[in-house]
Formats: sequence, C-alpha cells, structure tokens
Amino acid sequence: MGAELKPIYQITVDGLDVSRHIESHFVSVSTTDNKGQESDSLTLVLEDSNGQIPMPPDKAAITVAMGDAEQGLGLARVFTLSGVQLAGPPDRMVISRSSASWQDAAVSAIQSRKTRSWDRVTLGEIVSVITQEHGYKPEVAPELADEYFEHLSQTNSDIHFLNSIVSDLGAIVRPCYGTL
Repeated sequence: MGAELKPIYQITVDGLDVSRHIESHFVSVSTTDNKGQESDSLTLVLEDSNGQIPMPPDKAAITVAMGDAEQGLGLARVFTLSGVQLAGPPDRMVISRSSASWQDAAVSAIQSRKTRSWDRVTLGEIVSVITQEHGYKPEVAPELADEYFEHLSQTNSDIHFLNSIVSDLGAIVRPCYGTL
C-alpha cells in the first residue's frame, strides 16, 4: 500500500501569509480550474464559533497554493475578494470568489464596444495594447504571439474582438489571475 498524502496549503491575504492564523479554524479550501472563458473559483470555509476571525478587507487579493507535504506547494492562484458570508450553526465564515468576475470594473470596461483599426500588427502586440488599457498583464502562448495581421477592423468590445481572432487559431481569451 502506498504512503498516505498529507495535504498542505498556503493562504495569503494582500500578501500577508495567514495560514498559521487560520489553522485552528480551517474547515476546507477548494479551487476549481474552469475551462474556457468561465472564471476559476475559490471556496474557503473557516469555523468561527468564537467570532475571532477578522473579516478580510473588501477586494483583498487572496492567494491560495495547495499541495502535499512530500511534493510541496503547487501553482498559487489569485482571487479578488468581493464579500464574505457568515453561516451557521455551526458558525462558519465562507469566502467564495472567482478569479475574475465579468462584473468587475476592469472586466466590464473590456466588454465595452470600440471601433478602431489595427494595421500590420502581431497578436502579441494587440494583446499588449489591450491589456495595458485595462490593467492586465499580457499572456500569449509563444506559438501565437507572432501571428501577423495586415489589417483588422474592430467594431465590438476588446474581449469579443480578441476572442474572434484567437478562435480561428484554436485558442481562447479570458481574464485570470490578473492576466489576459
């Protein structure tokens, strides 16, 4: 019979590691890596029967890394807090959030209609311009970044425009962990 895995996690709130502070209150943490344009999600459940867990600040950046004691922590995922739910009995604090919500201000702006022309540009250049306008970090698959376009006319939102370009290349666009 194989060795039993011991799960480990690290949770930070606005860069401060709170893992040890919440350890005695910890019930569960789960993240879901969704495909396509659907945002990844986080659910963190803490037992709070004594009311001693401070509420995290609204819009706090919550970073979650999970793994096992033998292999170490895996990829850290970043989520933006929009609210906390208190439930019970038993008294629990439930923190749920997607990595990027289509209702967030930056994402809403990227869905606003635009009309413009793009001439003699690569996909990487287009993504760089659009991400800079909306406060994201650009992330383009290396095999697609140099895809060249002589002329493109944009008559829709930046996100729709990018998806229409990359769908022909077999790719997708979605905001995730501060990147696009």
